[in-house]
Amino acid sequence: SSIAPILWRLPIYGIELPAQAKPINRYMDEVFSRPSFQTSLTELEQEMRQ
Repeated sequence: SSIAPILWRLPIYGIELPAQAKPINRYMDEVFSRPSFQTSLTELEQEMRQ
């Protein structure tokens, strides 16, 4: 998904999704847990969420 990298970076930009964004949060959990997504991340991107 082309929006996943943007969603991945939201915390770096200080953006916190509200409780009403549950569908987006579920989508993020699903996409971010995929091995293919994790493999596609650079080392810097991986560190963004540690």
